[in-house]
Amino acid sequence: MRSSSTRTTNSRGFTLIEILIIAPIVIIAISGFVAVMISLVGKTMLTRDQSLMAYNINDGLGRIEEDVRLSAKFLTTTGSLPSPQGKNNDTTAFTNGSNTLILNALATDSNPRTYDRWLMYYDNQPNPCGSTETFNKIFTIKIIYFVDSNGTLWRRTYVPPWNLNNDPPDTPNPDANTICTASSAYYPWQRNSCAIGQTSSQCQTQDEKIMDNVSSLNVKYYTNPGDTSDLGSSSASSAGTVEVTITGAKTTAGQSFTSSGSLRATKLNNLDT
Repeated sequence: MRSSSTRTTNSRGFTLIEILIIAPIVIIAISGFVAVMISLVGKTMLTRDQSLMAYNINDGLGRIEEDVRLSAKFLTTTGSLPSPQGKNNDTTAFTNGSNTLILNALATDSNPRTYDRWLMYYDNQPNPCGSTETFNKIFTIKIIYFVDSNGTLWRRTYVPPWNLNNDPPDTPNPDANTICTASSAYYPWQRNSCAIGQTSSQCQTQDEKIMDNVSSLNVKYYTNPGDTSDLGSSSASSAGTVEVTITGAKTTAGQSFTSSGSLRATKLNNLDT
């Protein structure tokens, strides 16, 4: 007679004591991994924002340099402006103190960067429009760079009132705001700009945003490009060169950082009395 037997093997799991020992180790390991990942992500975000800020500063300085070179004069104030183009979106004048640069630029009949643009002149000041109009008073605009309360750098354009006043063309009747053009199809290319959200008829386009997170826009004025003595903002109208410094500040992933850039630019045009 044969007899058979079956062996049963009992699998043994973790005891409570083993779980209590292993669990903290696993938690610590996971926490360490998460901490490393957070640190890596934070450093990546920080590096990204630092690079982006440096790029925006250089881009903003390039935009300012372009306007400075095409301008004819540096201004100490805009004077009272039509609402809502003034400071604080009212009629208050901008002044060229802290965080503000004001340029007097030449109006053109097309993009001033193009070779075939033409300057705009006032009619009858002192000559009638035509072959001698280039001896007349030039029609100019104001370009204002300013930093608002949120730390955003903006570019605003103010175009003075103007008219063609030549309808019908056979009986022109120029006044103090009449400008010369080849025909009614040609008029100043520049447009009045206002803060985003403003709906006044004075606002033909929106201000141009240059960059966010600006802590300061500093401007120094010099007579000549190689000078080292700052004339001060009150003497801006007699300067031929400006030095502009943009400083940005931001906090990313709990770390604060700053970045700045500077340029010197000289205006290529000039307006005498």
